[in-house]
Amino acid sequence: MTGVRLRRRGRSGVACGVSSTSNPSERLAQRHLRALRDVATSVGQHLELPAVLAAIIERVCAIVQCERASLFVVDDDGGLTSLVLVGDAPPIHLAPGEGVAGAVARTGLAQRVNDPRADPRFHSGVDDQTGFRTRALLAVPLVDDGVVKGVVEALNKHDGSFDEDDEALLLAVSGELALALHRARVFEDQQRQKALLDRRVRELDLLVELDRLVAVAPSLQAVLEAVVARVRALVTSDGASIALVDARTSSLVYRAVDGEGNDKLLGRAVPTDRGLAGACLATREPVRVADAALDERHNAALSRSTHLIAGPLLALPLLGPPKADVDAGGERAVGVLTVVRARGDDLNAATPFSDDDVRVLTLVAARVADAVIDAERAARAREKEQLEAMGHMLAGIVHDLRTPMTVISGYVQLMAEEADAAAREEQAAVVMKSTEQMTAMIKELLAFARGDSTVLLRKVYLETFSDELRATLSRMFMKGEAVDEKAPEFTFIADAKGTARLDPLKVQRAVVNLVKNAKEAIAATGRRGHIRVSFHEAPAAAGAAAGLTITVDDDGPGLAPEIQAKLFQSFASFGKEGGTGLGLALVKRIAEEHKGGVTVDVKDEGGCRFVLRLPR
Repeated sequence: MTGVRLRRRGRSGVACGVSSTSNPSERLAQRHLRALRDVATSVGQHLELPAVLAAIIERVCAIVQCERASLFVVDDDGGLTSLVLVGDAPPIHLAPGEGVAGAVARTGLAQRVNDPRADPRFHSGVDDQTGFRTRALLAVPLVDDGVVKGVVEALNKHDGSFDEDDEALLLAVSGELALALHRARVFEDQQRQKALLDRRVRELDLLVELDRLVAVAPSLQAVLEAVVARVRALVTSDGASIALVDARTSSLVYRAVDGEGNDKLLGRAVPTDRGLAGACLATREPVRVADAALDERHNAALSRSTHLIAGPLLALPLLGPPKADVDAGGERAVGVLTVVRARGDDLNAATPFSDDDVRVLTLVAARVADAVIDAERAARAREKEQLEAMGHMLAGIVHDLRTPMTVISGYVQLMAEEADAAAREEQAAVVMKSTEQMTAMIKELLAFARGDSTVLLRKVYLETFSDELRATLSRMFMKGEAVDEKAPEFTFIADAKGTARLDPLKVQRAVVNLVKNAKEAIAATGRRGHIRVSFHEAPAAAGAAAGLTITVDDDGPGLAPEIQAKLFQSFASFGKEGGTGLGLALVKRIAEEHKGGVTVDVKDEGGCRFVLRLPR
């Protein structure tokens, strides 16, 4: 091997190095090998696209000894887009065939241009923008699997002009550069897909969590506060708020806010035709702006109160079904969900909200709207229930008032004719007691009407109540006009007499729930079984006044010990298909609202005994 001197071999038997040679072709081959090794070492150790691009440019400049280098990739339309340019020039797009780089991408052939200003193909736009002057240019294609995927340009050879050796060197490493670029773009695409998948998972988690919140949250306010906190984190905003339409004042009232300074908005009412939220409400469409401070619709005064200069802003309507005879033309906007990013000193510093942000927040807004509509329906149902209860019971209250009024009238007449002072004093005491009874009845009625009390206590004749309860429960064991032979046998025993102060509808509802649970428990055993309801007077005991007990006995499967501890908790449902876990919690609440209680015992012979205790 002429001109090549081998050094002493190491223990592995591989040559430890090759000396320089005076043969030009061998020198060029050695430069090719060194260039390939350097590219493989420096470029191949990176996966992230920015790092790969930086390594490519560094290696190109080192291999051909030039001042700068640029990199272009081929677009779907055959044109070129710059990934790396000299100086601070913004990315540029070249039409198919435009510039020297375009010619290289179209033909797949390298180009050496040592007098660019004289070449009509030369694109001088970058030089004009950066002040850099291109004196010499070498452009080679980056070919991957036989297809030109990009073009790398070397600019301004240190010692003058690019020659054939430079071209051969850059062509020799172009395949490795193309492979590194392809690998980096694949990795970038995978990272982008992973980030998108992670976001989708977070979005799904949020929607599932919102569904759970709506189901278990103690109030609409708790739902709204949880939503703004989670939404702000999901879309990385500086502030989030939910404003609901107040039909009484025709205004938007901020019910929940999140973000520093946004607490100044809480409870604020603004006209529904003002600001970007008002525009969203009017159009019933999302409103997205890149810079709210420059939008004439923006309510700057409201923004100033939060000490946050609004930049990108996204407002979404909370849409629900129209009310009867109102908004017959389409959905009804019940409020607005808004997220905002701070503008900052640099107009380009804040990232506008994306299409993905609009998509996921539209889903969130739909769930919030459902929660608002459900809360409205529940409020109307409570109001209707209260009005119906007052309507049903007002006659009873008036009837109850007649008794003390009759007593007062009679004793007042007696007092007018009574000469004995002691007798008149006794009669006056009876009048005062009857007056106090009337005052207590009126207070209870007013408390119920205001919503301060959830039960409306009134005088109830226990025999009449027993008959009504018996009839209601018996219908649960009927099939048409006859007894359901597949239903459990039903027995009702009652000996309570006289009067008591109860909310008869609520008490009846509690007993119906207990009987319904017993019936379902027996049905699960596959046999007919038996249910007995007893209504008795409870004598006074140590520390407890006389009262009433309603007992529901069944011979079903009973209760496991671990179930008993959680039996009366909300949403505690144990194996019953379609169960909500609210029935027994409701029984407990009704008993406690009457200042009573409910207990359960598992009978030795099987089944359960629920005892509802009420003060008389």
